[in-house]
Amino acid sequence: MVSEIQPLFFKPGKSGWSTFELIRAFGNRGENVPGLNANTDGVYCIGSERNTEINLFQIRRGYDPEVATIQWEMLSRAAYSVAIPLYSALITEVSPYFSDQTVSFDHCKQTDVVYNEEPENSINYVLMDISSLCFENPDTLGISVRAYLDALQNELIEQNKEVDAAMLAETTTEGRTALANKAGKAATENTYKKCKALLQEMRAYQKAENFDQPFTPSDLDTETNGLKVSITYAKDALATDPVTPDQPGTPEQPAKPEQPAKPEQPAKPEQPAAKPEKPGKSDTTTTVTTNKTNTKGGLPTTGDRFDGRMVAAFAIAGVAVISAGGYFLYRRNKE
Repeated sequence: MVSEIQPLFFKPGKSGWSTFELIRAFGNRGENVPGLNANTDGVYCIGSERNTEINLFQIRRGYDPEVATIQWEMLSRAAYSVAIPLYSALITEVSPYFSDQTVSFDHCKQTDVVYNEEPENSINYVLMDISSLCFENPDTLGISVRAYLDALQNELIEQNKEVDAAMLAETTTEGRTALANKAGKAATENTYKKCKALLQEMRAYQKAENFDQPFTPSDLDTETNGLKVSITYAKDALATDPVTPDQPGTPEQPAKPEQPAKPEQPAKPEQPAAKPEKPGKSDTTTTVTTNKTNTKGGLPTTGDRFDGRMVAAFAIAGVAVISAGGYFLYRRNKE
């Protein structure tokens, strides 16, 4: 935005930038400019391997502040990352795929990235590991991985237009917040699943140590430079089903072989009817939700539930123990 307070000090060489071009500008390494290729010419670039997190704020003029800004969040170095769209002025819930930072610092080494997987369901470290492997192997991995991430990025941008139309049509803060939370989780989950599968293929390629042929992601259509299987971000975000999973999914387990049928056992004699329930107990349960902490201790995290009756029982037991201890000390002192 140009104003008298902050005028431009240069004349832009281009106008009409697309969202994709602006996102990718942060990862520019000059590969297409002779003499300015950061991979071979020793020059420093904006798409440095020393970046850790990049945010691009897409601000639309004339919109309600709640929906005017879309935050495109890159969770690793921009040269090999994906920007996830978030309505950050509205979101109140964070995707469970954003993990804490409990992994060892040694995990950034190439050998550790190949042979030791990142924490489970962690989009942070999936993107970091993809980036680390590409920076170490720009020729065998970097070119095709960047093409795949570009295809994924383009789908996120295109499908977010559909989500954005629904967001702008919503008129209440409550409705917008619900959609922002759902859309943020859907975009993150779709990005995680695609990038996790990509990382697993990259690891397999490195372990095989057959570098005669450059790596090609199985989900990349090399003719169209698009995804073979599209993401479902918009569909998931705009689904009418209000039930959304609170935890990341777990990989499907292979089916167990069928067991031979056991011979039928003689029927057991019928048991007497169950005793009637005792009256007088309330079914009302008090729940307490605690904030998630960034530690590995045994503290409860967001979503843990506690029965109010159990809390009261522990409190009464504690008072009894303290009273008994005080009485014992009183007797000892008196003697």
